Amino acid sequence: MDQLPDVIEWLSEKGFRAQCSRYSRYKMHIDDFYKENNSLNELESKFARLNAAVQECIEIVLIYEAFKTENSVGFNNRLKQIVNGHDFYDKTMKSDQARDFLYELTVAAYFKSLGYTIDFDRTTDVFAKRKDDVIFIECKRIKSLKALEENFRKAGKQLAESVTSGSYGLIFIDVYNCLSDKVRDYEYASVMEMNKEIKGIVGGFENENRNLIDRLLEQYSEHSLATCFTANRCLWLSDVTPQFYRAINVNVPISSSEQKDSKLMEILK
Repeated sequence: MDQLPDVIEWLSEKGFRAQCSRYSRYKMHIDDFYKENNSLNELESKFARLNAAVQECIEIVLIYEAFKTENSVGFNNRLKQIVNGHDFYDKTMKSDQARDFLYELTVAAYFKSLGYTIDFDRTTDVFAKRKDDVIFIECKRIKSLKALEENFRKAGKQLAESVTSGSYGLIFIDVYNCLSDKVRDYEYASVMEMNKEIKGIVGGFENENRNLIDRLLEQYSEHSLATCFTANRCLWLSDVTPQFYRAINVNVPISSSEQKDSKLMEILK
């Protein structure tokens, strides 16, 4: 929260109306939860807004820290889409482009933290380069199970158009919105417990859809080393400390070779 004014100034300097955006309103949603006159009936809905606001703030700060000096056209165009989004995720909305672009940039920030240089002026969602490794990454957010196959195929086809000899492809699919009813947001005794529970929920999703996932992994194995299912969420420990939790479950095709698996481990180090 201390860094949020810097983020808003950074966005304003890029010509975005940050002072009128959702990012300028999140502190209000957070402060609203801590008012002394809240009734018990209000706390649940106000906590939901608090938690969503904290998560949105954490994600934009992660992007700011990773790319505060980035000024490419591709990056600024994506950032503009993020700033113009609605305050909170709404599952009834058919399109949520702001958070689709936000997911791309959080994945880009993740690879930046692994030492990659990110090129935002490519057509792929994330183009990452580290030494001789060139990685094309397609990112999808799904709201429901029925969207899994459609988005998986779309990502696979996009990689088929991008990946060439000497480069590698990865698919990142955020599945949190399919699992939100199974994830509790608070009262974790430790980060270890949090890790075990969320990894188990994402793993359960994979097991329930194992045949479909394996079939799709195999179909696009020529262009994609693996598909990473992610679940990003702000979760709270019992001592009321928020944690930005990122689950990344890596799935490889059954036919993957030892050489490809070794390269994948190297890429994700």
